[in-house]
Amino acid sequence: MITLGIQEKADVVVHEGRKTPPWSKLAQSIDLTFMPIREDILDMMSEEYGFRKAVLSSGMIDGAVKEDVPTLDWSEWLLFTRDDVDSDLIYLITKIVCENRHLFEMSFKGQDLEHSDLVYPMEPSEIWRNVGVPLHPAAEQYFKEHGYMS
Repeated sequence: MITLGIQEKADVVVHEGRKTPPWSKLAQSIDLTFMPIREDILDMMSEEYGFRKAVLSSGMIDGAVKEDVPTLDWSEWLLFTRDDVDSDLIYLITKIVCENRHLFEMSFKGQDLEHSDLVYPMEPSEIWRNVGVPLHPAAEQYFKEHGYMS
């Protein structure tokens, strides 16, 4: 999120975390308008890329969301890559995330899950499920080799 010192000069804000303190702080300082994604775009993103549709519910972010807002579900931490990235690198990144998940979790522990952008504990047998897009073959290989995916 680009923070402008809450000077009310931003034309648009794009931020992946709907529950984080920056959103609450921004919502408390200025009147926000959450813009819906058009249904035809939601349909295309779902059909062509496998994203799930979602809704920002009225009342979210300390009441800043005034009405239900159609959007895409970004609830998982997805790492996107091109298909020409070395498979060994993708395997290694997957291994690092899974085997060092406690380091990722430490940044969020102490926050209740309602205000955390990371669902923890991170379970390798679950984190690859329902992401809406295909897994890289090297990531899938890691999950299968370690018994997290059948």
